[in-house]
Amino acid sequence: MSSLISMKPETINICTFCQKLVIFRRLPQDRPLPRELPHQPDYATLTKSSTTCHMCLAFVSIFSDENIASDWAFRLDVDALVCSPPDFGWLHCEASFRSPSKALKICGVLTIVSRATSIFTAQAEQHHEPSWNDAQTTFDEKIEFIQDCLRQCRSQHASNMCRPTPCRPLRLINVGLDGTTPRLVPGIDAKPHNSNGVVSYAALSHCWGTRQLPLRATRSNVNQLSRSIPSDILPKTFADALEIARRLQIPYLWIDALCIVQDDNQEWQDEAARMDAIYLGSQLTIAAAESPDSSQGCFPFKENGGIEDGEIFFRANISPDVLSRQTDFLVRVYKNDIRRRHEETVLSTRGWTLQEQLLSPRFVSCMSPDVHWICRVQHRIQCGVSLMVFQTFGHVGLRFSQLAIRLITSPRPKEVRLARQLFHDSWRRMVNDYTDREFTYASDRVAAIRGAIRYLHRLLNDDENEPILGLWRKSFALGLAWMRISHRQDVSIHPSGTVHNLPSWTWLACPGQAIYHHWKWEGLESVNREELYERIQIMLLDCRIKWSGAPYTSTLLYAYVRVECPPIREIEMTPFSPGDQHNPPYFQVFGENLSYPGDGSEQTTIPWRCAGQFDAGNMTKGGRYPCMLVKLGFPTFEADHIAEYKDESGSKLDDKSEGPLRARRRRKKVPEMFLILEKVEDDGTHDFGGLISRDENHEEILVYKRIGIAHLESEEGQEVFDTASEKRISVILV
Repeated sequence: MSSLISMKPETINICTFCQKLVIFRRLPQDRPLPRELPHQPDYATLTKSSTTCHMCLAFVSIFSDENIASDWAFRLDVDALVCSPPDFGWLHCEASFRSPSKALKICGVLTIVSRATSIFTAQAEQHHEPSWNDAQTTFDEKIEFIQDCLRQCRSQHASNMCRPTPCRPLRLINVGLDGTTPRLVPGIDAKPHNSNGVVSYAALSHCWGTRQLPLRATRSNVNQLSRSIPSDILPKTFADALEIARRLQIPYLWIDALCIVQDDNQEWQDEAARMDAIYLGSQLTIAAAESPDSSQGCFPFKENGGIEDGEIFFRANISPDVLSRQTDFLVRVYKNDIRRRHEETVLSTRGWTLQEQLLSPRFVSCMSPDVHWICRVQHRIQCGVSLMVFQTFGHVGLRFSQLAIRLITSPRPKEVRLARQLFHDSWRRMVNDYTDREFTYASDRVAAIRGAIRYLHRLLNDDENEPILGLWRKSFALGLAWMRISHRQDVSIHPSGTVHNLPSWTWLACPGQAIYHHWKWEGLESVNREELYERIQIMLLDCRIKWSGAPYTSTLLYAYVRVECPPIREIEMTPFSPGDQHNPPYFQVFGENLSYPGDGSEQTTIPWRCAGQFDAGNMTKGGRYPCMLVKLGFPTFEADHIAEYKDESGSKLDDKSEGPLRARRRRKKVPEMFLILEKVEDDGTHDFGGLISRDENHEEILVYKRIGIAHLESEEGQEVFDTASEKRISVILV
């Protein structure tokens, strides 16, 4: 599809349905979101309308790669709508097509931002927002937007929630506000900007890329860089960051490649260990969000000013039948959710940047066409959209927002419990994100999460809930319930089968993306925490972890945990072709050979009852595996096949049958989640960090390593694992 945009907004005609979307501030406010809005009835009608209506064409373009028939029903739902008088607003809508003949639905997302032009100029001057006279704003206009955001944040956000935590990095770059050449200075010598001795600096978040950096600090050139930083070989991203800092009147800048001597391993370990303090202490973090390496600048050139193919910037002609007074509207139509656009950049695919996004009090995503400003209170987008940070629903905005901080520090016990539950759920979602990111050096995967762990541990303010290699003491059992869903080629595998000889039980050892919350069992998501923990079957007894130096940034010497659990159960599991087509794959268990019914009935229920994933790769052959129960789900009802039931006269029961016979048609199913293990033979040379090797009955404690995780459904009363008896055993996991 050709681009729909012009750099200058052209006046175009759009259909009546789309005109009402443009002036959505006048939509009825008496119904809650999400809600359906009237539009074209089906794909054929929408496609016909798209020949004259560019907004309909934008909807069609979302589905350009899909095979949609002309009779598929079209539906438009709005799930976010913000009106900012006078005459500005935005809405987030989901467009979907549904097949009339089968349960198939295809969805896409658009964000529509509009502003009435008759009052725009005065408002733009008042709020320092872009004039919307062009699809792309200039470098100067982007800096002016950042200046306004910083000024507003410093002056208006209550109790200085975005105030940096004072820090003096080992080195900083003097940006040359006095007209001198930029140079490295010792952090201890940096001049404070107030009487409290606080040093004001910005930090740069950027992609190193695959190219060798043309300039970085080494033992051989660090003294020269302390005299002056040569501008002729300074990467463009670094030069842009220096200019932004100067324009914001921030005297110092921290860039990892220049402020850490890259060939000094000890210095690297020491500075990587305090990365949380460095980003927490910055006035703001400048993020070169769309630059794959340091050569392209903070705002790399993009065709059409960063507006994607199929997006629109135009002036809308509104019919008098839709709006009585004569008003033109400038409209921007964005693909996907504009609130999450800053999370879909190349920078957000890099591992180190997650903690930079999380820790920075103020984070500026340098993007085209719009800069995104995110602090602990507000998310502002250059097009004029402004949200409180908990409305952004991003992995940083919602999950670790100031709302969570307030709840955690609240004196009310109920709010504290709610916040800590939010914290643990959010942490596991962050793991899903983090393990999908890439690293220039795979060994950095452990070091790059240390700052986030330290910060969140302080945030929790709970000394008893210590972090344990990416898991947390008070939710250790649930922390074991991660699953690999993909395999990464850039992660080196140790002969032990894990990453960099890490223990098998932590997600940091997973050679691919690890996720939590794959099996959202009915009942477990809504119960209170006390009921949930009654279903958890593993208890952490002790742990032993030792590093050669600073935790996470030095070499891990050993990591062992001792847990209490129900007796280990051996389960026979066999892979098979139909099961391998699913992710996670299904296994046949206990010698079963289940398949879809052979009576030609519609395949609506998967017959297999065990699905799982091995950590190092797919299962290639069957076998008997020792397994450890992690948690039980609450019993749920499942209807048997209706043809199996007849009344006393031999007639089949229909689905409306009542009474005792109907009760017989429903079975209680109990989900069981368990770790797949491999026994580790103890040759007597390991003391497992001092963990006791015998239980209270003087029996030897068995040692296992994790090799996978699975989920199995059993009929109530026929559960695979014995949880009814009081017998519990101790196991060491390595």
